[in-house]
Amino acid sequence: MAAELGVDPGSIDVRKPFSRYGMDSMTAVVLTGELEQWLGRPVPPDLLGQFASIESLAEHLAQEAPPTETSAIQPPAEEPEDEPAAWERRAPSFFQRLVQGLTVRVVRVLMRIEVEGLERVPSSGPFILACNHLHIIDTPITFSVLRGPVVFFVSEHMLGFPLVGWFLGQLGQSIYVARGEGDRRALASALAVLRGGGTLAIAPEGRISRTGGLLQGQTGAAYLATRAGVPVLPVVAFGQENLGRHWRRLRRPAVMVRLGTPLNPPGTGVRTPQLEEFTERIMLALARMLPEAYRGFYAGAVKEGSDFSSAPVSAAKPGDSGSTGGNG
Repeated sequence: MAAELGVDPGSIDVRKPFSRYGMDSMTAVVLTGELEQWLGRPVPPDLLGQFASIESLAEHLAQEAPPTETSAIQPPAEEPEDEPAAWERRAPSFFQRLVQGLTVRVVRVLMRIEVEGLERVPSSGPFILACNHLHIIDTPITFSVLRGPVVFFVSEHMLGFPLVGWFLGQLGQSIYVARGEGDRRALASALAVLRGGGTLAIAPEGRISRTGGLLQGQTGAAYLATRAGVPVLPVVAFGQENLGRHWRRLRRPAVMVRLGTPLNPPGTGVRTPQLEEFTERIMLALARMLPEAYRGFYAGAVKEGSDFSSAPVSAAKPGDSGSTGGNG
């Protein structure tokens, strides 16, 4: 479990909730599959939702009868247990079109946005937008650049902020995922979107980076892309993390948005090693498009040269009060 969650085994307190160590719904699904292989018997799909800590889970498993000699190792189900109705793209209402149009204009007025790689957006077919996550305003920035129907995959805790939840609903359809448990309904809904030809936006880091640098990627985007057989389009934006300071000085912050080359998933397997390898590819693609100060966890893994290595970058380190934080 420590290997899947990307933490040092010695740092785990077995009495603390899994969510404390960054477990999201996709990680819970993968962990359930790994437990099935390790135990040699089927595991209920909601097992990690029933037991919040390693200690309580271990006690439960210890009380169960050991597998018999005839027990076969059962792989996880090919599809999430809960299958929602087929997804259909809904035409935005007049009010939604109004909000979307105003959002694009407001973003362009309040920020100086420069875009590179827009021609790399797939012209047809479903795909996943994998974005870095520096600020709560990342969603309207991304929307203002693409201006197309996008389904946002976001944490359900955002529903605790009524205005934010309402605004996301006006920009596009949203799927809210429960943190720290195997939210198979959310996963099934996300797969339905992709299989219905939609575009799904997801932040592989799983949360906003408080340091300004990339956090270690979670396997969610890789899992969904592999299951649906769709490409992942890496997208980064930087400079918006400084917008509050610039607005107080009545300045427009410079924000750079870069779109990379779509990445195809390796196949249909959902085992941990393949998902981790594809996640690494996604995160390194994001890191290569970012200035060095924003690469965070992946700074040491990025070699010289990238898709945008010839483009001059004037962004300062995240949080540097003397810079716009973006490409001028």
